[in-house]
Amino acid sequence: MKSSVSTPYSSSSSNLSAISNTLRRKNPYESERDKFVQSQTASIQKAVNQQECALKEKHVRIVILGTHQEGNADLFWSVVRQLPLQGNYIVAWKFCGTLHKLLRDGHPNAIADSLRQADHITEMGRMWGHLKHGYGPLLASYCTLLVCKLRFHEHNKQIPANLVLSQEERDSIGGKDINQIFQVTCEMFDYMDDVLALQQQVFNSLDKSRANSMTASGQCRLAPLIMCIQEASLLYDYIVGIMFKMHKCLPPETLEGHRLRFRHIFTGLKQFYNSSTNLQYFKNLVQVPSLPEEPPNFLVESSFDTYRAPVVVLPQEPILDEVDSASLLDIGSDNNDSLVDSAELQQKERLIGDLMNQVDLLRQQLETLRFQSERMIESLRARVRELEAEVDQWRHKSEQVELRWRAEVEQLRKRSAEEQALQQAQALAVGNEDKFKKMKDLYAKLRQEHIDLIRKSADTAKELSSVKQKHAHLDAERETLKAQLDAASKQKALIEQTLKEASNERVHEVVQVNQAKIQLEGDLQMRPSRRWPSCRPDCRTRGCY
Repeated sequence: MKSSVSTPYSSSSSNLSAISNTLRRKNPYESERDKFVQSQTASIQKAVNQQECALKEKHVRIVILGTHQEGNADLFWSVVRQLPLQGNYIVAWKFCGTLHKLLRDGHPNAIADSLRQADHITEMGRMWGHLKHGYGPLLASYCTLLVCKLRFHEHNKQIPANLVLSQEERDSIGGKDINQIFQVTCEMFDYMDDVLALQQQVFNSLDKSRANSMTASGQCRLAPLIMCIQEASLLYDYIVGIMFKMHKCLPPETLEGHRLRFRHIFTGLKQFYNSSTNLQYFKNLVQVPSLPEEPPNFLVESSFDTYRAPVVVLPQEPILDEVDSASLLDIGSDNNDSLVDSAELQQKERLIGDLMNQVDLLRQQLETLRFQSERMIESLRARVRELEAEVDQWRHKSEQVELRWRAEVEQLRKRSAEEQALQQAQALAVGNEDKFKKMKDLYAKLRQEHIDLIRKSADTAKELSSVKQKHAHLDAERETLKAQLDAASKQKALIEQTLKEASNERVHEVVQVNQAKIQLEGDLQMRPSRRWPSCRPDCRTRGCY
């Protein structure tokens, strides 16, 4: 039989066990942190599940509030990495929708945290893009849109993720540098192209009758388009304002490509809104705006006054009457009063957070409506000013007409009699008609003379041109004859020089001959005379001397 008396060793062992249990207990902050992580994990898993139905707003809202409490989206991404995003297309599709809501309404740091996962999102979209039917094309387009949204907000940090801007912030888009404004417009065009590509893939996946828009499968695909409708309306409004702004600074030829791209986006967005308006699923979830038949004419600056921005209105979400404590807290089996009070307090805090989130959303919607109403009021005021100016013009014209009428009446009153006035008027009319005929005949005569003079002038011009050509030809011939005369003169001078030289040589020869003759005669006189006596003195017969 064992003794029931406790030994010193057993007593010390129990004390050590109690101390160890005490040390292993977590402090209240760590306990609350664990409960928060468990709540976020459960909400993410409930939001991104394998059921083909629309996202549960309650779970997504808890995840969004968690990013505001944490100040980042690290916890969200740590949980998401453990989900089968590449193994189940429903999980991947709901992940894209949840991430889209998180980027729009979550903490601003969620953009920077998600940018680090852009390559992972792109790879997931590329992988699902190989699936050519079902959710494959939808996931490829949605991943492209999410990455484009991340890149857009990375380059334009002044634009919040929900795209809601005040009038002052709208005017400062792109700054004062026209090149930066041009680049922002191109990025907005890319953003709109991806939004329209996603909605086109979603509508292509539905049957033509849209009968499945009220089924769980159809609502699962259509739910993200509500955010696309919101973003597309704001982007469209910003693009219109920037396009009018650029057309004031750049020539129309430079912006021809922008206008063509805008027309393509306008056509796609109008078709998107028309298709969404006909869906019963959107009737109670969003008020889809409508676009005019023709896009704004950016070449006419006054058309901006008649422009009406599309306004998306979301119905007020019902306030949660009760909060799913299992999705927020894991109270456990400990039912002591402190944990119950803590759970109730956290329930109240969650409810307050939900209400504050709804207040923020309503404030954003109110700001959007206020901005749109201001724009509408301003445009209406401009239209009123235009109508007032037209009224003033018509009043001025009516006053002038009235003054003329009164003057005519006064002139008629001054006439002695109505018949005489009529006769005078008729005579005046006949005289005016005769004068008109004479003037008409004179005008026809002058016109004909003018035409004849024009023709004569043309003929004279032709003759003058011919004379000028003949004169030019004669000038050319004269120059040619002058050149020939100069050549002949040179030749004559050369011949004269030659003749002169030949004459000089001839004279020299004659002189020499004369000299020789004189010398010969002298020699003959110096010889004795041997003339025969019987010969005559002038006989020159050989042998007589």
